[in-house]
Amino acid sequence: MIKSIVNQALFRILSPIIIGLLAYILLLLFNNQLDQLQSEFINLELFIFIVLALLIQESTRFVIRKRTNKISESFAAKQLISPLATSLMIAVTITTMTITFYFKIRLGYAPEYGELIHFNIIFLLFTLVYFSLYLSFFLLEKDYSHSMKSELCKKQEIESDFIQYKNGINPTLLFECFESLIVLTHKNVEQADELLDNMAQVYRYILSPKYEEVISIQEEWNYVTQLVDLFKSLPYRKVEVKLNVIEDIYIVKGTMLTIIEAIIRSVIASENQMTSILVTSDNANILLDYNAVSKLQDQVMTNNIDILNSSYRVYSDQIIMNTTKGHMHQIRIPILQLQNQIL
Repeated sequence: MIKSIVNQALFRILSPIIIGLLAYILLLLFNNQLDQLQSEFINLELFIFIVLALLIQESTRFVIRKRTNKISESFAAKQLISPLATSLMIAVTITTMTITFYFKIRLGYAPEYGELIHFNIIFLLFTLVYFSLYLSFFLLEKDYSHSMKSELCKKQEIESDFIQYKNGINPTLLFECFESLIVLTHKNVEQADELLDNMAQVYRYILSPKYEEVISIQEEWNYVTQLVDLFKSLPYRKVEVKLNVIEDIYIVKGTMLTIIEAIIRSVIASENQMTSILVTSDNANILLDYNAVSKLQDQVMTNNIDILNSSYRVYSDQIIMNTTKGHMHQIRIPILQLQNQIL
């Protein structure tokens, strides 16, 4: 966030000089002594006014910073009463003590009540002006910061939707299916129709609007089996999945499809090797266990898990974990514990 002008060093140095000069001129106007500006402009009184302006400005700034940091998002005018009253009291105290001290040391007597009133009126006016100026910039910064956060959230949502849509299109799987269709249309029309039907079902589910972000695993499982059938139609892809989950548990939509495809693509494809994936659950997680040799320098599993975790952080403190011991792999997907009204 851009630092406001009232917090910049140059403003904090120059403003007391200007305020002190204006206060000195106002005092001369009060006393009808404006002719002194022609005879003696720079004197000790002007220096005292500058020091007073500096002390009042910095004390007011300190009070406002301490209080405005506690202002909530639901800003209300009544929240300004306390810092304003405190700033005015400090200004009166500093002005009265400084002028009294100056009169006793310099002139040898205490100032009259009317003179103190003039001094306090002048510096109370400047306290109000500085308070209003500082508060204006503070509210502008707060509004700017809120707007930037809102725009950043919108940007992240758009990027997330774009990434999910891009992953949903899945050009690699799409072209592999088209290539298999080309081959099957010349060999077995019925298998080509079956492949096309599975492909349509999977893509319709993936690309459909996400009116429900969270669904039960049973709802998604039918599409998982269709995805597996798609891979079975591809060369050197032997896959089987088993679901052993009794209770009704919930996941983010598309999680099982993404994880199952990532597993299939992360292992070395072999005509003689079957990739068996067992899906079970415990009290807190869905467990996917499989035994396979992973590809060398392949990041497909890590990339897909990172994308899914960005969605899971909205609903859970837990994230998807991938552990490996030799050829044994286990993926832990946290079970979402949601209230009925959210579902």
